[in-house]
Amino acid sequence: MKRISLLLAAMFLCGVAVQRDALPQPLPELAPVAPERPRQRMIRVKNVSPTLIAWWIDPNNNPTPLQFSLSGKNEDRASLTGAILSDAMKPSGVMLLPAGIQRVVAIDAQNSLLVFGTEAGTKELERVV
Repeated sequence: MKRISLLLAAMFLCGVAVQRDALPQPLPELAPVAPERPRQRMIRVKNVSPTLIAWWIDPNNNPTPLQFSLSGKNEDRASLTGAILSDAMKPSGVMLLPAGIQRVVAIDAQNSLLVFGTEAGTKELERVV
């Protein structure tokens, strides 16, 4: 009889301990989410020169491509014949950098663009290009 009462007392005490531990504990403070760090990524380009695409997308950080700078030297001759001047090919601002992209650099030898920006911005630019 003593053993049974001892077992019942032990089960009761264990049950109380389990119930006390089962109470919900307050959640720890979560650290704020840090903003995404810019990274660099290569985007392959097809059918158009990377220098030209980089100039169209990011004219502030890329020089005028050689084919346009050389054609601008003959504008006086071209205007006599009614040809399109090189101003028509300048970036119009239609192709703006996606949010999160800081800079686009052309690498002609690899037919690619080196993009500095967040992952979301890089994916958006890759989808467009």
